[in-house]
Amino acid sequence: MQVLSDKLLTDFMHSFLGYGDLKSDVWFIGMEEGGGNDIADIEKRLSAWKELKKTRTVDLVEFHRLIDEGHRFDGENPKLQRTWAKLIRAQISFEKDRNDVSVIETSSVREFQSSRLGREKSKTCLLELLPLPSPSTNVWHYSNFSALPILQSRGQYTEEMVPKRIKMLQNLIREHSPSQVVFYGTSYAEHWANIIGEDLKWLDQRNNRSVNRIRSQTFHVTMHPTSHGVTNSMFESLLIK
Repeated sequence: MQVLSDKLLTDFMHSFLGYGDLKSDVWFIGMEEGGGNDIADIEKRLSAWKELKKTRTVDLVEFHRLIDEGHRFDGENPKLQRTWAKLIRAQISFEKDRNDVSVIETSSVREFQSSRLGREKSKTCLLELLPLPSPSTNVWHYSNFSALPILQSRGQYTEEMVPKRIKMLQNLIREHSPSQVVFYGTSYAEHWANIIGEDLKWLDQRNNRSVNRIRSQTFHVTMHPTSHGVTNSMFESLLIK
């Protein structure tokens, strides 16, 4: 049976956090990336991370070109990735003049995805609580690809990795002090509250939105961009200047 490199896989799990620029004013943090449908895809991702010097964050476009997904960024009309598209709308709205109420055109979102999202020195930042990509939370392939005890079930993996990754993210937030942190996926509210370090303050129960302000930082917990009923306007009005 073909298996993944234990060392590279372990390094990735304990180091890789996501994409972009940790100096960004806004950080978006999700639960985990999609993908990882087969061992070939996972090997590509590990090799790409190694080629990009195994840093905590890497350039989103460079990484995806290395895993043969450059079509997300190249060409005249690259297809919008559903999660990224709404995060981009939140970022654009945050950066616009507060008096500018003009509509954010889809072409602007597509251009942002192609040229700026998750790039090095881009003032955008996309992170994940858990490091390994998976097609869904109901699927677990890694027990077929690795003999590492931690990967023999999703339960073992999350039990061991979540506390470690929470601490990593807490330290990173203290180190870089982003003014706004957006956690998306309300089913993981317990983890987001643990990162923030206090109970969530639910501002809008109908739309499942929490806003916690701690000194000079604002922490948001909101529905996943691809959840049923989530609209563009919800993300365009998400961030507070």
